[in-house]
Amino acid sequence: MDEKLRFVFEYERDEASMKALCERFGISRETGYVWLRRYRQSGPEGLVEVNRAPLRHPNQTAVSIEESVLVHRQAHMTWGPRKLKRILERDQPGRVWPATSTLGETVKRAGLVAPRRKRRRTEPYTAPLAHAVESNLVWCADFKGWFKSGDGTRIDPLTITNACSRYLLRCQAVEKTDTERVRAIFEAAFRQFGLPWWIRIDNGPPFASSAVGGLSRLAVWWIKLGIVPERIEAGHPEQNGRHERMHRTLKLDLRPAEDWRGQQRELDRFRHDYNQVRPHESLGMHTPASVYEPSPRPYPAQVPEVEFPDTMLVRTIKSHGHFRWKKHDVFLSEMRWGERVGLLPEGCLMNPGLGATLPADALPPERATFGGRMTRKRCFQKGSLFKRGTRKKVWVARWWEPVIGPDNVPGRIRRSEVLGAVGDIATKREAMQMLDDLLRKVNSGDFRPQADWTFRSFVEDRWKPDVYPTLKFSSKKFYDNMVDAHLMPVFGDTQLRLLTKDRVQVFLTAKA
Repeated sequence: MDEKLRFVFEYERDEASMKALCERFGISRETGYVWLRRYRQSGPEGLVEVNRAPLRHPNQTAVSIEESVLVHRQAHMTWGPRKLKRILERDQPGRVWPATSTLGETVKRAGLVAPRRKRRRTEPYTAPLAHAVESNLVWCADFKGWFKSGDGTRIDPLTITNACSRYLLRCQAVEKTDTERVRAIFEAAFRQFGLPWWIRIDNGPPFASSAVGGLSRLAVWWIKLGIVPERIEAGHPEQNGRHERMHRTLKLDLRPAEDWRGQQRELDRFRHDYNQVRPHESLGMHTPASVYEPSPRPYPAQVPEVEFPDTMLVRTIKSHGHFRWKKHDVFLSEMRWGERVGLLPEGCLMNPGLGATLPADALPPERATFGGRMTRKRCFQKGSLFKRGTRKKVWVARWWEPVIGPDNVPGRIRRSEVLGAVGDIATKREAMQMLDDLLRKVNSGDFRPQADWTFRSFVEDRWKPDVYPTLKFSSKKFYDNMVDAHLMPVFGDTQLRLLTKDRVQVFLTAKA
């Protein structure tokens, strides 16, 4: 500022030319004339530096668009920019909306974003719900953690969702978390939406109990309706992750009310917004209501009784949990008083639950599983995945597969299969998905009796496709010679269950 005034004053004294003054002050003649013109127009204030930023940006977001974004954000403070953009495009389809990142910056500049600490997150575990491929195959149920309303009343919301479409079927506060109240809510849901095939629950009451098989009276009622209670492992809520993620949204969006009735109205408001308004990213930004379809299985007018085959001895549980067996009282469970149970000799196959075979239409064919004795152990297998090979590494899957021998004796054998080269399968998640597809048939209970395999069929169907591609070139030549020239002519037609390791070693020693 001072240098500019000195330049103007010396020029006004007319002691030097414009060219000489500009050379002395180190500026161009164009700049000198600009300073002189601004001084003559505005005086000393004209020499103050002005902002050189353009007054208008061609890519600047319109004010009306920013106002619309902020209005929707203030109405839904837990919704991110992707959901906001989806809602704006749905409400005003003829308008061009900016990118998702631009919407996020607009909300952030307005101070409507609460910063969160970054956390290291693990890869989501979704394998247990891999069979939830369509509506009403799997329902998920749980109690949201209790809280208090404005007048101190305890609120225990019972939530029921459809696993595939994420549709929130029920969000109901109960006065007490007992079997009678929970059953009434499930019965209303069954009458409105139909029956599912499975209900995924945790191990707490009233869904489960410490009785034989872990079944409660609520679970027995489900089984009679042809619904399989599917319990997660204790301490593993990620196995019901879709439902727990809904609970997180409920916790963030739910507003406190003054009393129990007001809180139930807030729960109904959340259920409507969650199903009808809020888009879901896993559904391609569609709402759960646009994806969900009611079940074709209606709720029966009368609960059917469990049918028992002729090979079972049927007994009725008395009021104290006992039944009569050979003139003795045998205790089973007080949870099942008044129910009938079927008895089988130990070691026989039966369906888990009531110790009886369920009706033919109680389970879909692809999920009619067998189980051992009535225990809490799951029949679901995840399998294992590892890499094998030195030069060309491949993904290998391994799992235990149940089989039924020719004498109807159940057993299991270890299976392995090469999924593909590591270079062809980009990520481990993709390999895990291929493993899940392999195990879907195994987990569905489709047992394949293969006890009559011969050594030749094992080599052709299992060993050559799975193990042979992972060997080195020198090892391949060795095994080609040993298997084709020595073992196959002698043991080719021998049943695999009769071929022991000692027998093969004795043969190879004699050949040497």
